[in-house]
Amino acid sequence: KEVARPYLERLAEISRETVHLVQLDGLYGVYIDKIDSPEAVGLLSRVGKRVMLHCTGAGKALFAYLPDAVRERVYTEVGLPRQTEHTIVDRDAMEKELAKIRETGVSFDRMEARDGIRCVAAPIFFHNGGLAGSFSIAGPAFRFCPEENEHLVQLVLETSRKISKDLGYLPK
Repeated sequence: KEVARPYLERLAEISRETVHLVQLDGLYGVYIDKIDSPEAVGLLSRVGKRVMLHCTGAGKALFAYLPDAVRERVYTEVGLPRQTEHTIVDRDAMEKELAKIRETGVSFDRMEARDGIRCVAAPIFFHNGGLAGSFSIAGPAFRFCPEENEHLVQLVLETSRKISKDLGYLPK
């Protein structure tokens, strides 16, 4: 949390949206830090809140890098319950989404957890390559569409690399 905070504050300042830091909590994610948007319309979320892995940006950033056996437990014990009309509820479609996240290093929530909320997220890795957590920038869809903002996506990827490097991770 201490390592990531300065980087996440910068992302919040640049994006003017809410930034969350998330860690794995069993088969869910949990917000361990939050930086609120300075905008009048923001997100109602709180540190300590648990989130599903399949429908949030930060959750999918974790889900994509879980060992196969743990990912299987998510499918069988939690499932892929529909949260909005945009939620991915098909296992094959989810596996394709997770493969794309592993390929690009970035995940999106396209109003999958809550109507009208979008986010962009990325994983954070420990020195040994293990999953340390993830972070996301989230905001209302009427002003925030990260898929259309390549600069913001690149900032998220750069932030992921920097936090991971500060934790001792050196990619192969």
